[in-house]
Amino acid sequence: MLKWRTVDYFDEYSYGEFRDYYYGEMTPSTGYLKVWDILDAPGGFIFVYPDENDPDRVADFRESPNFFNVFTEGERWGELMEAYFLLACVYRDLNRVSYALEYFQKAIEMRTNDPCHSLRSRAYSQMGALFTNQGMHFEATDVYRKACFHALFKCDSFEIAGHYMNLARNFAMHNKMDSTIKYYELAGRYDADHEEKDGR
Repeated sequence: MLKWRTVDYFDEYSYGEFRDYYYGEMTPSTGYLKVWDILDAPGGFIFVYPDENDPDRVADFRESPNFFNVFTEGERWGELMEAYFLLACVYRDLNRVSYALEYFQKAIEMRTNDPCHSLRSRAYSQMGALFTNQGMHFEATDVYRKACFHALFKCDSFEIAGHYMNLARNFAMHNKMDSTIKYYELAGRYDADHEEKDGR
């Protein structure tokens, strides 16, 4: 985890013998959790949170077979790039940042006959969002640049514009106005290109 950090520490949470890292604030005690449920699931269980709009009741659960397939068929898919990407997305959604970063990186590093620019671009972009949420803007800038590189190979002007916009926002957070303006302009150029292609 420390190799992704700009500082030499991070917060660790524990419950009994279990220890892990999460981004965002955690409650000081599990006793704060009054509304929740545990549902049976293939090979495990689902912890259900309160409803966002009605925190006094448990949220409705929607079946998601692909979610469980990532885990139940993990060994069979273990060597596939897409499996690492999907698993990283699951960990991202569970706020397991270190695991999400690890599996996005594994997806990116997979050697395949196809360069998979689309998936690599998306994986770098997801890593950029995680780093940004952690306030790790130098790391975010680095991976957003890599996302741009792969999106350029795809010739996807909409995605390129999005990556340049993310870069501009990161430079703005560092008060680097020249770079901020440069990437906003690039984003605008690719966005206009996308609209032109869409209008045909």
